[in-house]
Amino acid sequence: MQDRNLTLPSLTGLRWALAFVALLAHAVVAPDLFTGTLRTLAYATLPPGTAAMSGFFVLSGFLLAWTYRPGHGARAFWRRRFWKIFPNHALCLGIVVAIYLFVTPQPLPDLVGENSLRAAVLQLFLVQNWVPDWGVIGSFNIPTWSLSCEAFFYVVFPLLALAVRKCPDSRLSHAWWALAIATVVLPWIPVAVHGLAHGDPLRLDDNSLWFSYFLPPVRLPEFALGVVTARLVQTGRWPRLSRTVIAVPLAVSAALMPVLPLQCLFGGTFTVPVTLVVAAVALADIDGRTGRLARPVPMALGESSYALYLVQAPVLMIGLYLLDLDRPVPVGESVLLIVAYMVICVLLGLVVFRFFEAPLVSRFSVPRRRRTHVGVPSTLVPDPIAAEEAR
Repeated sequence: MQDRNLTLPSLTGLRWALAFVALLAHAVVAPDLFTGTLRTLAYATLPPGTAAMSGFFVLSGFLLAWTYRPGHGARAFWRRRFWKIFPNHALCLGIVVAIYLFVTPQPLPDLVGENSLRAAVLQLFLVQNWVPDWGVIGSFNIPTWSLSCEAFFYVVFPLLALAVRKCPDSRLSHAWWALAIATVVLPWIPVAVHGLAHGDPLRLDDNSLWFSYFLPPVRLPEFALGVVTARLVQTGRWPRLSRTVIAVPLAVSAALMPVLPLQCLFGGTFTVPVTLVVAAVALADIDGRTGRLARPVPMALGESSYALYLVQAPVLMIGLYLLDLDRPVPVGESVLLIVAYMVICVLLGLVVFRFFEAPLVSRFSVPRRRRTHVGVPSTLVPDPIAAEEAR
């Protein structure tokens, strides 16, 4: 049985790798700087970007399950998650709303968010994904669609963790395979209903993409797969896989990208391959083979990845407004703008994490303890579980 107090620093570095892939996809697609073949190539970054989101869901389930302790109440867990997630979300949503009200009402290119009071309220409370309307999901700070899924995961996590813990160790592998199959099969349900969809994902006007990509219960198996994987690693039942065995599913998924329908391409197609990577990175730390992902720079960037994720839309909106690009942009200039955008997002994410997110998490995620011994002042007692969850 692996010790839950054992830290897995490489998984923090892995968060940065996933965040970089998602940032790159947003950077080359959202500004809509390219046309023709270059635009097609830019859109080719979307499947890896969505694979990174699957990776975040798996990694979230893995880390929360890794630090889970029997007897720790659901209320304490939800408190820690609230202070980790909500302040950054409220800050960035408020900035985007202010941009629309006082700077420019123009949405990002190719997006049709309604940007109404209804959409703002739904997004504030992270329930926008439950509405089958791209005008709601695609409004204001669009990346928060993933937080809508995560909020649902956090609500059910205490029950999910209890169920996984009560599952006999000998049956954990059966649960893992059932969840893995679910991540592959669920996106095919809208295919059966609406038929195959190809082309521009932002022009998919039926609800099939909403079902396969945004609806929280459909994405829950990805999070649950991370939970079960953590339990398998803890019990020593996860196999040591070679790099070749891990690489083959990734290669197969990448090879299928040109032929898969959109409903499957932007769903959980990459979930199982990414899960193998998460488990392998965790095992490397456990075995003392911590590598480059645990170095100071990837660690720092990984810790700020949540802030980085949320600042992307406001930075892009302000940048496009200031540049006022009403002319064709040369390829070289477009590349420089994309690089500059990514650098600004990374730096701003570090600032938000260091001076906003981290202080609030440290101050409020764990309640101040009353005095337990004479002469010992009531202070904020460090909680290793809260610290690990906050990563």
